[in-house]
Amino acid sequence: MFDVQCDHCDRRYLVGTRSIASFHNTSDGPIAYVRCPEGHLLVRRFRRNVTTPATPVDVDELLDSTTAEPVLDGVAG
Repeated sequence: MFDVQCDHCDRRYLVGTRSIASFHNTSDGPIAYVRCPEGHLLVRRFRRNVTTPATPVDVDELLDSTTAEPVLDGVAG
């Protein structure tokens, strides 16, 4: 479930997947065309609120070079 703001009704609704008329993956993130309980068609964007870019990780530091298994420092095996 997720919330939508309908400007026609001037209300916020909690809706489920049955309210989705269509769903599209875009380069800006997923977009759903949703109907409010009164039948108005709305656009709901599901962008992630990322404020800082992800930190790159050196894969060679994470894998044991002999087994290609993850190295879990400080974890008893």
